[in-house]
Amino acid sequence: MYRFGRLASSAIPDAALFRLAEVAGTAVARANGNKRAVVRRNIARVVDHDIDHMVDEAFRSYARYWTEALRLPKPGGREIAKRTTVEGLENLSRYLDAGRGVVFVSPHLGSYDVAGAWLATNGWRVLAVAEELEPPELFEMFCALRRSIGVEIVPAGKASSARALLSALHSGASVGLVADRDIAGSGIEIEFFGEKTLLPNGPAVLALRTGSPIVVGALLQRPGGRYHAVALEPIEVEETKSDPAKVRELTEEVARRMESLISREPGQWHLFQPNWPSDPGYRHG
Repeated sequence: MYRFGRLASSAIPDAALFRLAEVAGTAVARANGNKRAVVRRNIARVVDHDIDHMVDEAFRSYARYWTEALRLPKPGGREIAKRTTVEGLENLSRYLDAGRGVVFVSPHLGSYDVAGAWLATNGWRVLAVAEELEPPELFEMFCALRRSIGVEIVPAGKASSARALLSALHSGASVGLVADRDIAGSGIEIEFFGEKTLLPNGPAVLALRTGSPIVVGALLQRPGGRYHAVALEPIEVEETKSDPAKVRELTEEVARRMESLISREPGQWHLFQPNWPSDPGYRHG
């Protein structure tokens, strides 16, 4: 199914592809009542008006995300750069152009796979962490798609991956992490949109062990296959041991900045799972 989707997404012209994604996303939003209830509950934490409209938008945005992910390496780095307006580029370039690593943190917002491609178009080395999938052939297919746009993938949760990320940061690379959901089950309890839940502490640990700044950002979707890249003010970090108090402080600051980004475009937030202990069906990790 994924291979067929890849072929179809690569062959269909942009205008028709994005229209199909919009239709498919709307259909799923109306047909899958259980999933819609989860998304509605999540978005209601962000806004108190037009919630159902934003739920529909979230399904359409997620459908677009998948069509974009499956057709990589199209449309290509040069075209992605042409289609992208940028806010806060200097918050990344001041470090990466000087050979200093950056921990780039994003929520599941907008087009996070294409975000890696956009970062790479600036001439920076980019690594990202990905959850391993079954069967292994599927995981390798997605790794190959991301490598085709200049993003190196390391599997989540392995000691060798942690060493690779630390080495990359020391050598001046950008390491991309998605941090609004504790997939690995090893996070810490942080208040997020008004209720405590578990969020990943990986960004804080990597930053403290390398002295790399943390930049929270996202690649937001815009009509016509266009994007708007946002990189918020960096969180400066001094290299030190990862003491629990400092890890918590940094993770809390990352959470506040992710809240700020998500509040800009709640209809592009792809959180389709229960994420707080009070949510029906919540399962840690």
